[in-house]
Amino acid sequence: MDKAVALTCVPVAAPPIPDSAVADGPLLLCAGRGSLFATVSADRVAIINRALEAVFSWTPHHSHVAHILCLRSENRILTVGDDSNGIPQLRIWNLDKIDKSTNAPLLIRTITVQVNNRVFPVTAVAALESLTQIAVGLENGVVLLVRGDVGNPSRQQLKMKAVCEAGQVITGLGFKEQQSPKTEGPMQTLLYITTPSSVLMCDSTSSKEILTTIDERYGAELSCGIPTPFRDPCAAMVTARNDGIYFYDANGRGSCFMIESEKTMISWFRNYLVVVSRPSMQTSVSTLGRKSVTSPKTSSFSIKKTEVDEADEPGLGTVLTVYDLRCKFIAFHGVFDTGVAKGKRSSGIVSVASEWDELFVTTADRKMYRLEEIDMTLRLEYLFSKNMYTLALAVVNAPEGSVLPLPVSSSISGAANIDRLPNSAESDTLPLQIEIHRRHGDYLYSTGEFAPAMTQYLHTLSHLEPSYVIRKYLSANLTPLLATFLETLHTHTYMHLATHDHTTLLINCYTKMPNAHALLDAFLARTDVAFDVETVVAVCRGAGFASHAANLARRFGMHEAYLDVVIEDLKDYSHAVGYMVDGLSPATMEACLRRYGGVLVREMASEMSDLLVVVCTTTREDTEEDEIGDALTSGDDMTASMAATVENGGMILMGQRRKTNPKIISGPQTIPFPEDFVHLFVDMDECCVTFLERVLEIRWGIVFSGPADSYVERDDGTHAGRRTFSEREEASLLAVCNTLIELNLSLGTAAVSSDHMSATAGEHRSKALRVLRHPESRYDADHALILCQIHQYQAGALYLYEKMRIYADILDYYMKNDQYKFVLDTCVKFGENDPSLWTKSLLYFAERNNSSFASSESELVQILDEIDKRNLMSPLQVVQVLSQNQSVTIGAVRKYLTRKFDAEKKSASESARVVKSLQQETAAMKQRLQELQTGPIVFQSSKCAACSQSLDLPSIHFMCKHSYHLRCLDDGDGSGAEIIEADARNRECLVCSPEHRMVENIARAQIDSRANATQHDVFLKKLDSRKGDRFSVVADYFGKNLFGV
Repeated sequence: MDKAVALTCVPVAAPPIPDSAVADGPLLLCAGRGSLFATVSADRVAIINRALEAVFSWTPHHSHVAHILCLRSENRILTVGDDSNGIPQLRIWNLDKIDKSTNAPLLIRTITVQVNNRVFPVTAVAALESLTQIAVGLENGVVLLVRGDVGNPSRQQLKMKAVCEAGQVITGLGFKEQQSPKTEGPMQTLLYITTPSSVLMCDSTSSKEILTTIDERYGAELSCGIPTPFRDPCAAMVTARNDGIYFYDANGRGSCFMIESEKTMISWFRNYLVVVSRPSMQTSVSTLGRKSVTSPKTSSFSIKKTEVDEADEPGLGTVLTVYDLRCKFIAFHGVFDTGVAKGKRSSGIVSVASEWDELFVTTADRKMYRLEEIDMTLRLEYLFSKNMYTLALAVVNAPEGSVLPLPVSSSISGAANIDRLPNSAESDTLPLQIEIHRRHGDYLYSTGEFAPAMTQYLHTLSHLEPSYVIRKYLSANLTPLLATFLETLHTHTYMHLATHDHTTLLINCYTKMPNAHALLDAFLARTDVAFDVETVVAVCRGAGFASHAANLARRFGMHEAYLDVVIEDLKDYSHAVGYMVDGLSPATMEACLRRYGGVLVREMASEMSDLLVVVCTTTREDTEEDEIGDALTSGDDMTASMAATVENGGMILMGQRRKTNPKIISGPQTIPFPEDFVHLFVDMDECCVTFLERVLEIRWGIVFSGPADSYVERDDGTHAGRRTFSEREEASLLAVCNTLIELNLSLGTAAVSSDHMSATAGEHRSKALRVLRHPESRYDADHALILCQIHQYQAGALYLYEKMRIYADILDYYMKNDQYKFVLDTCVKFGENDPSLWTKSLLYFAERNNSSFASSESELVQILDEIDKRNLMSPLQVVQVLSQNQSVTIGAVRKYLTRKFDAEKKSASESARVVKSLQQETAAMKQRLQELQTGPIVFQSSKCAACSQSLDLPSIHFMCKHSYHLRCLDDGDGSGAEIIEADARNRECLVCSPEHRMVENIARAQIDSRANATQHDVFLKKLDSRKGDRFSVVADYFGKNLFGV
């Protein structure tokens, strides 16, 4: 075993001897319940506290005390000693009570130890914690068992029963309770018995004890057979022989540790096995003049040694060794031999006991020493200084409460066993384990052992920053080890630590290794790794492993990435088209076509055109692939995709798989819209025209056949028999028709520039016109008009002018080309809708030269007739316009002027008549006013104008010659008493007052209008509301003098 300092040893003062006692006999120790029990003299026992002071002492037996046994569950002890007659007795003491008569703890029970009235020395004692069974071993090989409620003093005298007669001295006893083989049965009580040549087991659960020999060849010497500690998970008996330490349980011999020494005593200290042995000749000589106990915490403690005296009795052992059987190392080794001169008797260790996490050792010369466990940090620092990292890890991982080693050592040497390292944040020792692995790795790396160092670094994952290891191995000759580390980083246990950079570095490591293809295949085929698929695909493409990238993208359903590799890297266009047709859902295929269709159309125009027609004309149902966690399964060909990448930081676990069957979503059936794919036909206008025409024919049933003039329009300009579609379909049809018009016009313009393609140009322009005139077409008229103007396609422009009711532009076109016949036809056809056409045509004919005017004189006469009929221009304006052309004769306009003069003369006569009538009315009104102001007025009315009854006083007479009773005008009670002259003057005629109020309101409105004359917005609003007769608004303002003239 490795040697490591885990304990320190210091001498302490032995318990003082009471005044009445004599220091004769060894200083025996027993510990429990927070106290030490020591035989301060041959017949006196003292209770010692933690300060190593005797707080109480008493004499338990008449003569010397041979054994002391302390219970841990109750504050009671058992002592074995002789009475006055030399007969051994076992006494049980209650330490919680004091017997005042004897000034000693309360004696519960005394049991005399005899076999057939014969006395034999007691060599071993054992008891259950419940004190229901006590076993006593004798020198003659007999084991006596006391069963019952031994700790109850009220119970009657209990008898001892011999359960074993071994024929040899009993060297050790031990009780162990374990679960019965029948799991539902009671606890099974086993008594282990050791003799110098055998190990036996007695089942004392029932009154019928069953004795079984476990080992009939080997046993243990006195004090070398003890049970495992109380409540230890390993219920066994431990024997110490010269060749080793052996464990025995109900199944026979178990664990074995080869520790060679002449052992005299064994005991337990916490989880350590304490072994006292005699020194060999070599040990005695080698330890002379050398420190026996060393510690990094305290100064060395040495005990003087003497050479081995062959005449000395070989009784007591002087060498104390503390073993950690769990970690298999020596925690302490020291020699306790205080002899000072040759020939004198050497002392040895007579007793060991542990309490307060300390180990106490007493020697035959009544000296006592204390051993303490060194702090874990100091122990680890000592092991680090000795480069004992494996042992340090074993110390840290050693389980509490067990004396046996771990079934499987946590010092794992292979990367395959990495998961055996505790990886729980709840482990208190986990930080220490990580630090040990890191230091061990650094040490191995410094010595050039890179592979073992990597094994240690693998244990630090999840706690040590991965860059710490990556920086160390970033060299060409260490690429395989770095790849191993990065592979482990991508396993499902540590995938939360792996980043895109780690994945990139791993793939780059593979590409630099000789068998890169095989390594990549093996890594990508693993089901226990997780990585970002997009990163791996990108890195593989960059490194030239396009086939791996394609396979990975296809495996994970990354259709766009797969097509990108196949098209851009592998140039396999036919396979890409087949993959889209056979392997993708309609929605996914639509997305891929939008992205990669341009390249495929350039390379495979005919096939892609057919495919796009099918896509845009085939009804499909909306689908959604099962890419979420509840659809994960392990029986399909495609592994789990991006559904869990958010939680895993973008990493995809390769072991999970998903279903590829689409899930139908109930809803309206949809078809991709062709305008989404028009951009794919860049610089391929012919193919695009063919594609759009086929889509129009199949999807909307629109076929452009026959001459354009055959399409019938309604009188209001709309197409006859037009079908209706949904709003989205209408928008799509509009976009397709617009695109088709533009492409045909572009192709026609391009063909015009080539003489040998003039026929083709006419064909394309005819197609454009058919689209414009087709009753089912939808297009933006403004956009189409601009296209026709840009490409100088007059037939289409004239049609759009007419459709958009821009008749003036039609007239301008014919005027510009001197097609006066079409000018007049245009005025006749559209003059009702736009009378201004006649005015423009008059200006056009007036500006023609002399040579062409003669042929257009008849047209001029017709134009003048229309102007006169619609009163579009005054005669003066007509004369001024025609005076610009010297070719116009008076004969051409004689009829027009004569007709106008007659009309003007008639209008003037009518106006004179009206003026004369108004003058007569004005003179009459002035005369009436004069009479009212200066002449008398005679009121001859004899009846009231209101009630038509005869007038009587009081009455009121108005200037309009209407008379009323005062009561008919009174607003009060009708008496008229309150009416005074001033009130009578304020009265109005009931007959004439409405007319007067109307006149007053008109006058008041004029006053208000003058006040609001500066509010121009009101004037403008009135003009906008009277677009057909704005002059009347202006005339009304002039009539009311609102312009301040």
